[in-house]
Amino acid sequence: FFFVSMALFTEMTAISGQVKSGGCFQTKEFLQTCEKVVEMTTHFGSVFAVVQKDISKNISILQAKLRANETAYKDLFAMVGQDVKQSGTKDGTCACSLLWLKRAMQFLVAMIDELAKDPSKTLSAAVTDAYENTLKPFHGRMVQTMMWGVTKGLPGRDHFEQKLGGNIKGPAEGFVNSFGPLLQEIHAWMVQQNLNDPKKA
Repeated sequence: FFFVSMALFTEMTAISGQVKSGGCFQTKEFLQTCEKVVEMTTHFGSVFAVVQKDISKNISILQAKLRANETAYKDLFAMVGQDVKQSGTKDGTCACSLLWLKRAMQFLVAMIDELAKDPSKTLSAAVTDAYENTLKPFHGRMVQTMMWGVTKGLPGRDHFEQKLGGNIKGPAEGFVNSFGPLLQEIHAWMVQQNLNDPKKA
């Protein structure tokens, strides 16, 4: 069980390490990494299901676009840039989906980082602190209230770490160091392209 569970972090790090390959920002590997991060959140329990569903929806929109032409859209930035020309940035487009997916991943990476840095921090506190520093500024009061309820229903840290095979510090740090810079690169590109819409959900 230890090896199977801990392998999730190892797999997340390995896949994210392939995103910057072949001279481009690989769409497929980026989305695969995001899917693995969502898989990790299954250990948060059913209270996190509504958040999982929203993240998975954005992944699915981008995957559908990729499947339309995997050769032309193998580069994430090229795919989103082309979709902006065709469909704009409204809800359901690649630009909007990537924006919210990027924010969700920044939130979850920040949460993982909080746990790795402080072994005494509870899962609820790590999620709360990460949310305050990432997603909260983009959420209206109703969504903020929903997220507050989510944090109160999370399992204990011990339960979460047991599901992942034990002390996550080393594997977690490895993933944060691998995936964090990729999210920063997406953020910088979206700012440059004027796609970092500050509107609230």
